[in-house]
Amino acid sequence: MSNNKSLLYILPTGKAHVGIFNKVEGQLKALSHLYNTSFIYYDYKKSDFLLIKVIKNIVFSIKSLFLVLFFSEIYYRYNPKAIFINLLLLPVSLFKSIKIEHNTFYEYELSFLGRKKELLLHMVTQYLFKYFPMQHTVVHKELISYLVNKDIPSKNITFFQNGYLNTIFDKEKVDRCIIEYIKNLKNDQNRVAVFVGNGYDWHGLDRIVTLFKDVNCVELIVVGPYEKNSTFSNIHFLGKVTIETLKESYKYVDFGVGPFAWDRINISEGCPLKTREYLFHGLPILVNYTDWAIEDEDLRPYVFNLKKEPKSFEKLLKLSSSKEDISANARRAFDWKVCFVDILFK
Repeated sequence: MSNNKSLLYILPTGKAHVGIFNKVEGQLKALSHLYNTSFIYYDYKKSDFLLIKVIKNIVFSIKSLFLVLFFSEIYYRYNPKAIFINLLLLPVSLFKSIKIEHNTFYEYELSFLGRKKELLLHMVTQYLFKYFPMQHTVVHKELISYLVNKDIPSKNITFFQNGYLNTIFDKEKVDRCIIEYIKNLKNDQNRVAVFVGNGYDWHGLDRIVTLFKDVNCVELIVVGPYEKNSTFSNIHFLGKVTIETLKESYKYVDFGVGPFAWDRINISEGCPLKTREYLFHGLPILVNYTDWAIEDEDLRPYVFNLKKEPKSFEKLLKLSSSKEDISANARRAFDWKVCFVDILFK
């Protein structure tokens, strides 16, 4: 679509996080219907020496600032470590339209992780936000009151739900041994569940294991950077798998499990990318927080919140559902145009 409006999307992180890049691709695809879009990201490797990372960060920040001059609107995914671009964008907001996306409570998360230097950088940037007219977008409703308490006007804060972009994957990259392993777990008498995590304590794997260990009618698959051992016969640690293998595995899984310990970083609601992925692939979800997928009345029956309803796990195990129906509803509800562009760029 031809449009005179232009938008620069700035991502101050690298390509290592597949989920974040999938989200950005979905947002850019939806935005392209309204804007001539361009995208810049901080291109670095985890193996780079610290000095190399700093130099690359400075170059990225200067290049971003230069590009800002040629675009009418800016969309920026906030990262407290990107102090150079964080500070440079503040005065730019006086003459350019800038939206800053917040994805978590960094004050609580960084405190929990003990990252004191990064927390200090965040607190400096966060303090300065109130003096500049940028718009703030959030994926947690609790972040609205949090930012208001930091003296940011509520009219400058907008909530939106995360969407999901399904990408075509190369079936040659599917690990068939893992798929056969999962298929062999399933029979007429049991259910297969999947939990995918990144190793953070607030994902609550300890609580999930405690919940599932005595439920013999459920085989739980655990994917992520966890040790491949289990003392429980119905809990199976697969380690890290390719995204291609993971998506293929959803065909043989009955439901997905979301974060179970967000309360450790003071979060009680949200819309994580992984639960969108589960629902998109036709899987009901078991969670321990308020997942905003419930705002869609067609998806609400497939969201089971153990924190709100203690018997929700039992109800989930009795659920008879169609993967095709769940997937179709998720495809509609999590279209980035519907849940992102139509909300923030009316």
